[in-house]
Amino acid sequence: GLVRGLVDADAWLGRYHVHPVEGTVALIDTEMPRATLRRWLRDQNIYHTDRVRAESFRGKLDEFDILDPARLEEWAKALRSWAIKILVIDPIGPLLATYGFSEESNTDVSKVLAAIDTLAADAGIEEVLLVHHMGHSGERSRGASVFRGWPDAEWRLVYEETEKGKEPKPDAARFFIAQGRDVAVPESRLEYDPE
Repeated sequence: GLVRGLVDADAWLGRYHVHPVEGTVALIDTEMPRATLRRWLRDQNIYHTDRVRAESFRGKLDEFDILDPARLEEWAKALRSWAIKILVIDPIGPLLATYGFSEESNTDVSKVLAAIDTLAADAGIEEVLLVHHMGHSGERSRGASVFRGWPDAEWRLVYEETEKGKEPKPDAARFFIAQGRDVAVPESRLEYDPE
């Protein structure tokens, strides 16, 4: 829904106003099969599909090697030519694993975050949205503390609290909260509409 909101100016999660992007949104998916990614995007009924560039890098993340300066320059040039203004990387974990890096290491994670910053600056990207899975009882991102210090704002989608050590039920309530630089969205319960 967020990509649709960014290009079609739809409310995100049915309630949050979105300023549409002047340009294109790129989605670098690192874990889903290409067919699933395409189907999920089609199911969103995005009107301005010409302003979305999405690709699955599952099994081929070495093609998105932004730690190699020459490759980073190639990607920056490509993203600039596509008028990408917002870059979404979903999620970061497989990219770290491609380099043999640990999510727990501030040093390892910082190298990749610095490369993302360089890529964004060189490509003229205005915003980067980085998806990372939760840990720590679902209350904050798992791994290195730099994950929390790097972003301008941290958005969290969390499940209703469960008994310690238990997985949430598939239909468990979900909540959204955002905080950071100039961002303060109090926790609110989301309603799920299967349609």
